[in-house]
Amino acid sequence: MWDYIKSIFTGKVETPEEKAAKEERKKFDILKYDGIRALKRNAIDYAEQCLVSALQLQREPESIGILAKIYANTERVEKARDLYRELTEQNAQNVSHYLELAQIQHQLKEYEEALATCETALALEPQNANILYIKGVILYSKGDLIMAIAALTQALNADSNMCEAQLKRAEILFEMGDANEAKKDTGNIIEAQKGLEEEALLLTAGIEFAQENYNQCIDQCSQVIKTNPFQKEAYLLWSKAHLENNNPDQALKIINDAIELMPEYAKAYYLRGKIKQLTGNEKEAIEDYQKATQLEPEIEKNISGKFNYGK
Repeated sequence: MWDYIKSIFTGKVETPEEKAAKEERKKFDILKYDGIRALKRNAIDYAEQCLVSALQLQREPESIGILAKIYANTERVEKARDLYRELTEQNAQNVSHYLELAQIQHQLKEYEEALATCETALALEPQNANILYIKGVILYSKGDLIMAIAALTQALNADSNMCEAQLKRAEILFEMGDANEAKKDTGNIIEAQKGLEEEALLLTAGIEFAQENYNQCIDQCSQVIKTNPFQKEAYLLWSKAHLENNNPDQALKIINDAIELMPEYAKAYYLRGKIKQLTGNEKEAIEDYQKATQLEPEIEKNISGKFNYGK
């Protein structure tokens, strides 16, 4: 009856095929938006169930992307990769899909495939800083440090404010032994105050330690701790710098503070054991070593009679 009334005004009767398609679209919309609402409530399993059912009806790009993120965030990266690959096939001009795919491929250590994905994206947008950045990260993981620096430099040429690229370049430069150039990058990050200052301060502290600039290292570490009192690595480096500066009492105080704040931090017990061993307190050193190995059994292979600042 409704179809007849509708035909009077439109001059057109809805065919069975059109009606079926409309019903299918309605079911798809219900499932999709139920999934999105469930995701907002953090009901991940139900959201996934809804989106999988929706995609059985229609391979709609937005739903594919949402489900891919669910898979990526729940460590089912192979499934995420396959969905992002499908998105690049659906829309070969959408660079954001290539970026997501390259990141997942990198996570899976599919470095050659990830680089090929980056090159496809760069053919569309040669100055895309995000793609150039992930390309640099992939090249670094692949062990090609020179080309990694080149890609990261290109990313910074495209976007001079990209702190992630500057920090990664600094890490690689430091690894290659060019500490002074690395410090230029970390200094720029700290000065810009646009994010990653904590990471840049910590890396700078590590560089200063390697250059035996212990006072500067101490200053950098103290700034990190002011920013984040729970920065584990900063406590270790801070304590080691005081120890190298012939101040074992202060080194011990700092590592005691770290243990008080983070009583499950195995490396702190290990370092405290080293400090106590160095200052002749063998009994308490053994107790700290035992606690460290209880928390992190792998630490046991580092324990010896010789003090090693790099551990």
